[in-house]
Amino acid sequence: MASLNSEGGMYSYGITDDDSPKAAEGAAEMQAGAQMSERMNAIHKETEKDPDQALSDALGLPTTDGRGASPRVGALLLVAQSLVKKNPRVAKSALDELWKTEDQWSLSQQSTMAELPKIYLDLGDEEGAKKALKTMLKAAEKLYAHDTDADDPNKAFKGTWPSADLWRKCVQTAAKISPALAEEIIANIPDPEIAASEKVAFAGSLLAADGEPVIVSDCRKNQSSYNASF
Repeated sequence: MASLNSEGGMYSYGITDDDSPKAAEGAAEMQAGAQMSERMNAIHKETEKDPDQALSDALGLPTTDGRGASPRVGALLLVAQSLVKKNPRVAKSALDELWKTEDQWSLSQQSTMAELPKIYLDLGDEEGAKKALKTMLKAAEKLYAHDTDADDPNKAFKGTWPSADLWRKCVQTAAKISPALAEEIIANIPDPEIAASEKVAFAGSLLAADGEPVIVSDCRKNQSSYNASF
């Protein structure tokens, strides 16, 4: 699957199984999603030719797609990822604009922000990386509360929960800043089983071992979703 990602950045794909009445509206949502994907692809290409224009185009996207996500947030993250090494100035501007939209990040979108600390590290901004890590850790706590919802808990294997995946990414990034910081994050994870799995991820980071893709699972009463996380 890595060969499909020629730019070397993160990507994901997923499937869903939904038997709720809202599933009938899926066709229209898919069409709208396809149109937004085209605009995102255009912005990505623009980062090669005109980085400043790519940033401007990203800021021109709507703050919400009506389904709880913000296309503008996704595009700004894309611009920052694409230009962090080729044009740090524009990448930093994209990050600054991204933080201005923090109140618009949905819970699911917060989990996609795991790249933020790494981008700051690539920019040589350790304090920015720590700030981003704190935000990601708060998101992981919210995801864990959702995973353990008493009325409709996530029935997937715990190690594949969205919260476990986000904590894993936080630990791996923290290890690049300071082993002590990674250990602190693990110590504050409320679930001992997830904490144990993050110790394995931490050890892999210390050994500079490339991790395998993880299938993140969210299995509920009426809907199940599976996404590959890299």
